Amino acid sequence: MFTNKSSLLSARNLTVSFENKKFKNAHLIHALDGVDLDLHKGEILGLVGESGCGKTTLGRTLLGQQREKSGDIWLNGVLVSNLEPKKARQIRKDIQYVHQDPGAALDPWWTVHSTLHESLIISGVLCKDERQDSIDFMLNAVGLDPTLQNRYPHEFSGGQLRRIGIARTLIQKPSLVILDEPTSGLDLSVQATVLKLLLELKERFGLTYVFISHDLSVIKLLCTRVMVMYMGRIIEAAPAAYFGKDHAHPYSKALWSAAPQLDPDARIERPVLLGDPPSASSISVGCRFEPRCPIANPSCKETSPILKNISADHMVACDVRL
Repeated sequence: MFTNKSSLLSARNLTVSFENKKFKNAHLIHALDGVDLDLHKGEILGLVGESGCGKTTLGRTLLGQQREKSGDIWLNGVLVSNLEPKKARQIRKDIQYVHQDPGAALDPWWTVHSTLHESLIISGVLCKDERQDSIDFMLNAVGLDPTLQNRYPHEFSGGQLRRIGIARTLIQKPSLVILDEPTSGLDLSVQATVLKLLLELKERFGLTYVFISHDLSVIKLLCTRVMVMYMGRIIEAAPAAYFGKDHAHPYSKALWSAAPQLDPDARIERPVLLGDPPSASSISVGCRFEPRCPIANPSCKETSPILKNISADHMVACDVRL
């Protein structure tokens, strides 16, 4: 199996399926289907797509919280896939996750100090003084006063909770951080502060990010490269600068055209997507986007397109565009 040895993380033919046990003879739900990716040190990879496309499942699978049905994952050139979830998380300790809702991810009965203290114990930091120094340092790093560490989660604002969530992640010294909607539910001014903080921490600690978001303006501004997902597959991958003007897949075009525009005089052709995404439990033989695609032809019902290069750094899964 091929892997790019220069990548911090690589995945090949990654597949994840779920079985709905509530119904007899239920079909499998294909959350990921043949996903390939290479993540290079220092970059910010954006994952975009409609809800249910597989973004969060991909992040959880790379982390080790979700076990892959098939496929391979390499971290720093070492095969880390096909392991039990507990062992997978141990061997992938260089990968950490910032939750979409940090308030819900924090124990309401624990102070911030207790939460960070526990993270360090799990990481194997045995010296109490060293743990305290690390807590103080990391709270300072994310812009929080260390004297607040004896407070409980309900005593903090939404922006402060995001900072605490980031501190809990970074205190384990990862090299790769998966950010799942890190600015959702925040005021715009607070969003800007959190994004600025993420960029500062990336440079300070030499981090690599996978950035999962519905906010396309943030994706284009923050990310170096973007992957568009649809029904469990990557359908386009290119530098962030391509999107908004040079995207090739009709779904990508519709996705970016639907984003709000600040310029009232900007006239944008907005492609119409017919209907809703099909069920992930009933995948058709051909292109999964075909029922909603404005440029589909009869062959699209018969052949499932694969990612192909249309330039050195731009890949698309659309036989009509190629």
